[in-house]
This record gives sequence, structure tokens and C-alpha cells, in this order.
Amino acid sequence: MVRYSGSGFSIVEPEPEILWLLEQYNRFLLSILKKGTNMGKKANVLILFSDQQRYDTINYAGYSHMITPNLDRLASGVPI
Repeated sequence: MVRYSGSGFSIVEPEPEILWLLEQYNRFLLSILKKGTNMGKKANVLILFSDQQRYDTINYAGYSHMITPNLDRLASGVPI
């Protein structure tokens, strides 16, 4: 992982939460792509990233003190 500070760029070891998130992301994409090919159709994938959003600031992830209704709906798979 590359990190920038005022003095320049440096390579750092990703935090365990980032590695977990990337693993989940990869599993998700593979499952969607596999389902899409089984149905004979191309899969439509929309990936949303929220800027400056830590893993522990989403109610759906188990942090009930946070109020994030829109992200919770997206995470639960409810169509919008």
C-alpha cells in the first residue's frame, strides 16, 4: 500500500482491516461474475466507495452507535 505524506510517498503494510475488506471485495466480485456467467448474461456491478469512511463507522457492520441508514440499506442488499 502506498501512503503519501508531506515528505513524499512510502510503502507501508496495509492494516488488517484493509486486508479483510479487500478479501471480502474479491469474494463478492467473484460470486457476482460466476452468477452472471451461469445465467448466460453479463453481470452488472456497481461498486461504491465512500471517501474518508472507516470500517467502524457503519451501523450495518455492528457499530450501533453510528447512524448510516443509506449505507445500511446498500449493505443489506435491499434494492434502492
